[in-house]
Amino acid sequence: MSSYGVAVIADVPDTEAAEQTIAQLKAATEPIFGDVLDDVDIAVEETDDGARLSFYAPFMILEVFAEPGFDGVGPGRAVVADDADEHGVTLAVWELTTGPARLVYQTHIDYPDAEPAPTADGSSRRLIQGQTAAEQAAALFGGDPQPFLDIEDDPSPVVDNLGTIGTPFDPWLTALGLNWPVGD
Repeated sequence: MSSYGVAVIADVPDTEAAEQTIAQLKAATEPIFGDVLDDVDIAVEETDDGARLSFYAPFMILEVFAEPGFDGVGPGRAVVADDADEHGVTLAVWELTTGPARLVYQTHIDYPDAEPAPTADGSSRRLIQGQTAAEQAAALFGGDPQPFLDIEDDPSPVVDNLGTIGTPFDPWLTALGLNWPVGD
C-alpha cells in the first residue's frame, strides 16, 4: 500500500477562518491534484482558542502549496506532514497571521541511499532546521524542541517507519502534543 499523502493540523481563530483555509488550500492544490480535497473528510472543531481543522488526504502532498493556503487566515499555527512515498517525508510547521504565513520549521528525510526528489512544482526544497527553528516550532504548540533536534542528529526513528501511513511523523507530532488525523 502506498503511503503517499498529506496530513494537516491547523489551529485558526474561528470556524470561518477554518473554512477560509480549506478554500485556499483547495484553490492552491486543484491545478496539480484536481479536486482531491473534495473527497476528503476535513474535520473542523471548535476549541477554547478558536477552531482546529485537520485531515489526511491520500495521493497528494502540499509542499509548496501550503503557503497560499495559510495566508491571511489570522493568528494561528499549522503542521503539514507530507509523505512522498519512495521520496521520503517532509514536516513543516507554520505560524499563521493576518498576512503571509511564516514557515518556521521544515525538514525532509529521504530513504537511505535515495536520490533527492524534487518538489511537486520542481523548485528546490527549503529546509529550516536547527535550534532556533525547533524552538520556534515547539513554542507555537507549547511543545518540546528536543525531539526535532534529536531527529536532525539521528533520523532513524523516522527512517525506520518510512512506508507506513502516519507513523514516520509520530516523534514530531508527539513533541507538539498532536495526533495523526484519522483518515485513510
